[in-house]
Amino acid sequence: CVTAPCAGMNRITSVGSKRAIMNFELKPLGAAGLAADKSDLLLYLVGDGFAPASDALSALTAQALKAGDFATQAGKSLALYQVPGLSARRVLLLGAGDASARSVRQALNAASGALRAPKTARVVLAWAQAPTPEAVATALQGVAEATYAYTLTKSKAEARQLQKVRVAVADTADLRAAVLRAPALVAGVELARA
Repeated sequence: CVTAPCAGMNRITSVGSKRAIMNFELKPLGAAGLAADKSDLLLYLVGDGFAPASDALSALTAQALKAGDFATQAGKSLALYQVPGLSARRVLLLGAGDASARSVRQALNAASGALRAPKTARVVLAWAQAPTPEAVATALQGVAEATYAYTLTKSKAEARQLQKVRVAVADTADLRAAVLRAPALVAGVELARA
């Protein structure tokens, strides 16, 4: 798919079949677009040096930081439900620390329970600050790792519910290669686990 509407979209297929397990998509979204984007779960990674903008999500994050209910330290999180002004059903603020690959992995480990929750089919990954390609690749691998379910030889195993992961960033130019490579890396890891 090389046309504009689906550029940056990738699929992971199950071992031994062509059934799609999960789609990764890179989408340019600003603050207004992020607020209007419908999803089951919005993962909002907030790194050190967070400076709030004028949008609702930034204001909410700044308020949580000021009240001491949330911290930008890697692995810290704050779960929110049906936030006014946001279309996402659930929002999870994730502390991403220095935004290194290690810190992003710690942040996604904190989100594993939310990613495995019932009725979580569409997830949006967004950053308060511009992410690096390495951070995006690590985040996508972390999402896949957190939702992995072994089903090959189990008769009643519950398969992964997550179907679509959208990476929402203001500027997609530097991140396209990371999103295109992520499904291959994830598929390789999952093949090795099977």
